[in-house]
Amino acid sequence: SWIRRHLQIIYFGREYCPARNHDMTACTICSWAATKKRIREEMG
Repeated sequence: SWIRRHLQIIYFGREYCPARNHDMTACTICSWAATKKRIREEMG
């Protein structure tokens, strides 16, 4: 159901993709969704 999937996304984000100091190339969702330009901007 949607509620279960929603919670899975939240828990994934908390464990593997923190909001601060995250590595977009290490996260499967971020590396798939982000553009190369955005990755360059965030990685410095």
